[in-house]
Amino acid sequence: MPCATGDPAEGTAAAASTPASAAERARIVLQIATPVEVWLDNALVGHFRMGPSDKWIGTRGRPLEIAPGEHLVALRNNAVAEPWEQRLVVQPGETRVLTSELRRKPVTFQIDPSLPTDCRVRVGATEYGTVRDFGASFSLREPEADARVVFRCPKPLGEFSEAIGPTFGGEFLVVPRQRP
Repeated sequence: MPCATGDPAEGTAAAASTPASAAERARIVLQIATPVEVWLDNALVGHFRMGPSDKWIGTRGRPLEIAPGEHLVALRNNAVAEPWEQRLVVQPGETRVLTSELRRKPVTFQIDPSLPTDCRVRVGATEYGTVRDFGASFSLREPEADARVVFRCPKPLGEFSEAIGPTFGGEFLVVPRQRP
């Protein structure tokens, strides 16, 4: 998993409270696989994003240096993922490695309103019923890369399917994108 490193932005509360002696500081190294905002004790301390050589980097490529004690670390990417938080206690001179797999937000699929309401909808083994039954939209947390939505409609449309994965999370997509 790529490693994200960085340090608090100068002038933030986290940077101001860091002890003067490097030996007294604690360090946090983040291992993440998505761009995020990093929050420490409810203050934004950095952004981790794609950098040179496809590595996840922080503002200066070093671990976050923080004062020893109890802290709340939060990772946020409001566009595609649910927030992640971890409370931890770090000792002077300690380096803590945090690994996070952010949970993707659900993807909402809206059924094309021109599709007949008596078409039946299935994704994988899950049968949603007719378009009329479930209100013409459904959500999936993490569609598989090869996921397909299957429509069984009265003639002349008949049965047809469409690939719906992979997705990033938090998206709103209309299906089917093309009518048969």
